[in-house]
Amino acid sequence: MKRGHLSPKVNINLFLVLFLFTILFIPFISAIDITLSKENYQPRETLQAEIIGNFVSLTADNILLYEQGVPRSTPAISDLTYQDNTYYFYAILPNKQANFSLKIENAEYYDQENIISDTITKDFEIKTTNQSSLQINPGFIVSEESFSINVKSLNENQDVKLDFENITQTHTIIQEDEKTIELTSIKKQSSTLKIDDYNIPIFITSEPITPPIPQSRDLKFTPTELTAKVISNQDYFFRVILENIGNKNLTNLQFSSDIATIIEPSVIPLINSKTKEFINLTVKVPETQDNFTGEITLTYLDNTQQLKLPILFEIIETQEEINLTPTETPVGLNCDEFGIICDSDEICDGSITKSLQGNCCIGNCIVEPEPSNYGMIFLGILILLVVAFFGFIIYRRFKKKKIKTPEQLLKEKSEKYSKRIQPQQPPAEVRGKLDRI
Repeated sequence: MKRGHLSPKVNINLFLVLFLFTILFIPFISAIDITLSKENYQPRETLQAEIIGNFVSLTADNILLYEQGVPRSTPAISDLTYQDNTYYFYAILPNKQANFSLKIENAEYYDQENIISDTITKDFEIKTTNQSSLQINPGFIVSEESFSINVKSLNENQDVKLDFENITQTHTIIQEDEKTIELTSIKKQSSTLKIDDYNIPIFITSEPITPPIPQSRDLKFTPTELTAKVISNQDYFFRVILENIGNKNLTNLQFSSDIATIIEPSVIPLINSKTKEFINLTVKVPETQDNFTGEITLTYLDNTQQLKLPILFEIIETQEEINLTPTETPVGLNCDEFGIICDSDEICDGSITKSLQGNCCIGNCIVEPEPSNYGMIFLGILILLVVAFFGFIIYRRFKKKKIKTPEQLLKEKSEKYSKRIQPQQPPAEVRGKLDRI
C-alpha cells in the first residue's frame, strides 16, 4: 500500500465513525447557549448569566429558578437586558442551600428554520463554603453617564478591589454591611467593572433610561416566600409578618398582587421604625394542573419603593400529599424571627401568637407587678366595720333593757326571799258602825 493513501476498509470505518458522531451528538447541540459566571454559589450571592440565541421574544418573565425540580418565581431582585447580540441576566439568589436550575420557558426562538419554544435548562448549586462571597446589585449596568453599584460582603469583612477603565480602588466592607460605590465620567460605550472575581458588564447609552423601582431596604417579610404543596381550586390562608427594619417611620403602604388574593389589611397608614405588623393573606388557587406561582407587591414612598413576596405552590392531586390545609399557616416560625419569649415572671404588653418555641410576644416583655395588698386591707376594714356595726346594735339593745348585773340580780332575789319568810301582821281593828263606809 502506498504511503499517503488509505485502504477502502479504513475509509468505510472513518465514514461510519463520522456518521455515528453526527447522529449521536448533533441533536444535543442546542441553538441556545447559557453561560453562568459560576457553577456553585453561596446563599444570597449574585448569579450572572449570559444567554446567546436567536430569540423571537425573551423577557425576564421567561426566566425561572427551579429548586430540585420545583419552580420558584423570578427572584425579587433580578433583571434582563439585551446588548451586543447577547442577553445579560442577573438575580440575587435565595438564602437556601439546594440544587437549582435556571430555566428559560415559553420563549420562542429559531432553531435552524423552525420556531420552537422548548425549555432550556442550566443547573447550578447553592451551598455554604468558607470562600468569601459578595452580593452585587445590580449584576450589570445600563446607564447614560454615571452609575452606582451596591456591594455587600456575605460571610466576612473584606477588602474589595475595584478596577474600571483607568480607575483602581480598594474598599473595606464590613460583613453584612452594604456599601454604595459611585462612578462618573464614563468614556467607553461598553466595558467591564471588575470587583474581586466578579465581572460586571457596563453599557453606556445616550437614550434616557427609566430606572426600575428599587427594592426595599427598610422592610422585610417573614417568611421571605410562601411555598407549599396544595390542591387546586382551594383557598389557603397565610399569616406573614411585615417588619420595618429601617430607622424611619413609613406611611401609606399599599399591597397588590398579580394573582387572586385577599390581603388584610390592604393598606397600612403607618408602620413605625423597628416594629412589626401581621398581614393575613388568603390565596385563591384556581383549577389547574400546573404549578402555581405569583407574588405580593408592597409599595410605599409614593410608589418609589417596593417589596415583593413570592408565592410558589406545587399542585398535587391527593389529600395525603398536602402539607397544609385551608386556613392554616403553613410556615413554622421561630419566635426570635419576629418576637420574644417572655420569662415566667414577665408578661407581654402586646399580642401573643404561636411559634415553634411556644407562645411568642409581639411587643415587649415586662416584669409582672406583684399582687397589691390593697384588696386585703380593704376587706379587713370592711369586716371591722361590719363587726362594729353589729356590736353597736347589740349595745343599744342592752342599754334600752338596762340589763342588771349579776350582783343586782342576786340582791333582788335575796330581798324577795326575805319578804316571803317574814310573819304576816294581823289585820287592823275596825271601829265604828258597820253601816258607815
